[in-house]
Amino acid sequence: MITGEDVNTVEITPSASNGSITTPARPSSANGTPTARVTSAGQDGKRSFQWKIPRPAMNKLAAPLPDYIRMKIISIGGAGVGKSCLIKRYCEERFVNKYISTIGVDYGVKQINIDGREIKVDFWDLAGGADYLEVRNEFYKDTLGVCLVFDVNSRRSFEQLESLLREAERYGCENPAIIIFANKIDMKKRVVSDKDGREWAASKGFPYFETSASTFTGVKDAFECLFRLVLQGVHEKD
Repeated sequence: MITGEDVNTVEITPSASNGSITTPARPSSANGTPTARVTSAGQDGKRSFQWKIPRPAMNKLAAPLPDYIRMKIISIGGAGVGKSCLIKRYCEERFVNKYISTIGVDYGVKQINIDGREIKVDFWDLAGGADYLEVRNEFYKDTLGVCLVFDVNSRRSFEQLESLLREAERYGCENPAIIIFANKIDMKKRVVSDKDGREWAASKGFPYFETSASTFTGVKDAFECLFRLVLQGVHEKD
């Protein structure tokens, strides 16, 4: 039912004698955090369950996405964390063992299909290190998704993530979808634990994936999660 001019309410009343409820799929509010309310339905012990979200957000949920979308994805992280190898592994399904440092910016493109929707992904691989700041800062604008990468075998690369986030924001990267890639888990010199990585990511609200470009572990799942978050963001803006 609908109550008020600016609120849509979905109400489910159980028919089971024990009053249990199977809730409907949770709709998303404008900021992704809908309010839920469980109320009593009298002395018979039955309950009703309500999701309440603003009417404009309901209208956004109903708006269709275009069949063809182009998205800009950047990868950032310290030098040598494996950004280029992750993108090459995903785009070309191959691993290059020889390390070649990115000079400035590298570019790649891949056509993908998600839920029947054609998407052209432009990958911009930004070189790490202070020497390339003047190059990187030209590529942050209009970014829809960020691969934020660190090497689990390098504590320094993990500690750089905070400053990279500030840098991206300072140079025009506005509210992108962000995924944490905890990379090079196949190596045996790990110094950043899974627990430390996940806790930091959770504190920022970012999805976290343990990855290896060498073995392909977690790579596909991480990128597909990023693309779906971007699509969700595009949907909410339309």
